[in-house]
Amino acid sequence: MSARAPEYTPMCNRHLRFYLSDPNRTEFQDYIAEKQFRAVEKVLADFSPEERSRLKEVMVCPGRSRDLTDSYIRPRLSELGYSAAEANDFYALLTRINKKIAISLGYIAGRRQPIHWTANF
Repeated sequence: MSARAPEYTPMCNRHLRFYLSDPNRTEFQDYIAEKQFRAVEKVLADFSPEERSRLKEVMVCPGRSRDLTDSYIRPRLSELGYSAAEANDFYALLTRINKKIAISLGYIAGRRQPIHWTANF
C-alpha cells in the first residue's frame, strides 16, 4: 500500500490473507484469531463472489514473503496483467474492505476516528 494508507491497513491485509487462505477453517490458534477471521468473513459476505475471487487471486500467493508494507501487491497485479485502471479499482476495493474490517474489529470508529492503543506491561 502507499505511504498514505491508513495505519490499520497492514493488520487488515493480514486478516484478509488468513481468511482467504482457507475460508472453511474451523480451528484457530486462539480466540483473537477466530474473532479476526469471523470479522473478515462477515465483511466479505457483503461483497460479490467476483470481488472475493479477485481479492483471493491477488492476496493469496503461497511461497511469497509478505512484509508489513504489502509490497508484493503491486508486482502481483502486474503479474496478473492488471491495467492501471484495474489496479486502481483493486486498491479501491481493498481500501473499502479494510475500512469495514477495521470498524468491525474496533481498530477505528465509524468515521475513521483512531483508536488509541495502550500497552500493558
